Amino acid sequence: MEIDQTAAFICGALGIILSTYTIGKYLQAKASLNWPNTVGKILKSEIIESTSGTRSSRRIYKANVDYTYCVNDVFYDNNVVSAFQYSTSIRNQAAQVVRRYPAGKEVEVYYKPAKPEVATLEKGVQRPLGLALLAFVSVSLISIGLVGLYRFLTV
Repeated sequence: MEIDQTAAFICGALGIILSTYTIGKYLQAKASLNWPNTVGKILKSEIIESTSGTRSSRRIYKANVDYTYCVNDVFYDNNVVSAFQYSTSIRNQAAQVVRRYPAGKEVEVYYKPAKPEVATLEKGVQRPLGLALLAFVSVSLISIGLVGLYRFLTV
């Protein structure tokens, strides 16, 4: 097998893994539209800054929002704001989330009835562009893998 076919197979496998992740996140986000809610409280809200890989000049920002909530007299702690949370190179995007959920604020927490430890502050798909990008990358990687498979089978 040639190197380019191996790379194509690896891309295809990564595409399948990414597709599985994306579909799972989408289904959870869609299911959250029907989840019950309870009152929660923001414990901590901050921007976490890090550097990207070996290029230390590139900064990456992530909103970290910790909250607590109670379901059936059991307290839970969580930090999931939405199904498609991500880091960004734009500090203002993370700052918007931190401003929306300041420490001490009472919030609605949506939780999965069968597993109350699974929860979110924002139900549904809040970032459709992120979902579309993940889907596009997944399909692209799978396509590369299929081309590699085709080449392998027709040799």
